[in-house]
Amino acid sequence: MRLTTRMKGWAIALMAAFPLVFISCNKENGDNSDFEPSAALLQVFQEDFPQATDVRWEKYDVYAVASFSMPTKASASARTAWYTNTATPELVQEQQNMPGLEFLPEAVRAAFNASVYNDPEIWVVDEVEVHFRHYDYSGVQNEVRRIYKIELDARVAGRPDVDLFYEEDGTLLNEKLDYDDRDDHGHWDDDDMPLTGSISQAYVDFLNQKYPEYRIEELEREYSREYGLLVVAELEWRGHGDGFEAEELEVYMKENASWLGTSQEIHYRALPEEVQAAVDQRYPRNQWEREDDAEAWDTPDQLLYSVELEKDGRYETEVTAFFSEDGTLVKEYKKFD
Repeated sequence: MRLTTRMKGWAIALMAAFPLVFISCNKENGDNSDFEPSAALLQVFQEDFPQATDVRWEKYDVYAVASFSMPTKASASARTAWYTNTATPELVQEQQNMPGLEFLPEAVRAAFNASVYNDPEIWVVDEVEVHFRHYDYSGVQNEVRRIYKIELDARVAGRPDVDLFYEEDGTLLNEKLDYDDRDDHGHWDDDDMPLTGSISQAYVDFLNQKYPEYRIEELEREYSREYGLLVVAELEWRGHGDGFEAEELEVYMKENASWLGTSQEIHYRALPEEVQAAVDQRYPRNQWEREDDAEAWDTPDQLLYSVELEKDGRYETEVTAFFSEDGTLVKEYKKFD
């Protein structure tokens, strides 16, 4: 189970009462089969990037994504542009490859050079990118925000690959350790693998103690206004059962490895009867379309359930609602297209 970008943001907002200021998009939420961009989307793209060549369109989650090249003085520059896939498309984010670390702002280079990842014996720089963000995470248009990404490949067996995201002033926004590099037999067991990055071994120890039947797929640092840097872990069940509810978990922790909560995908029919009744009462079935899956959220204070719904009309409305076990509405998030 991998949460959508929207669900991740709302989950931490619910726990922290403030939204995330950085969330990464996950391509695995996409449906890339036979996507044809609309005429309106093509027109907006042509206006934004009139010199684009080798354009290829795909659909990721709720976004239409164009991969293309732009001419530069040196060579063609690979770029990616993310648009809202709506009747009135808007540019949300651009991504552009950079030739190397030397093209990063001085503050970003200094921050990276001072980090534990500036060790060529362990990590080698794979790619450097700049992301131009046109919207904040509440969906409000803002000044273009530059975020710099450094992708590192591990040169030493047993070390995770790493993605680092920096603000222009050198502030580290996100640190993602990729544990999904095992072979089909699951070699290099993370139980015994020490961390060498700034995400400490304490997180691995906590996860292995709390969820001994799961193995770590990814550890990622994300920033929230309430807690600062958080650590998010994606866990995969070590067994081979046929209940998809137990296969994967997503665990949220604060910087001191204290637990904030854990999400688990369940089928809508597995929701408590009280929650289903509350959803039906607040969101009548003849007006609201339900997603097949829901989420169970285990937190230190209570067990919560979240559902996603959509309603068509003059504007399409998307809702994510959180309920307690007895069907009490805890929080509701709405988005209008």
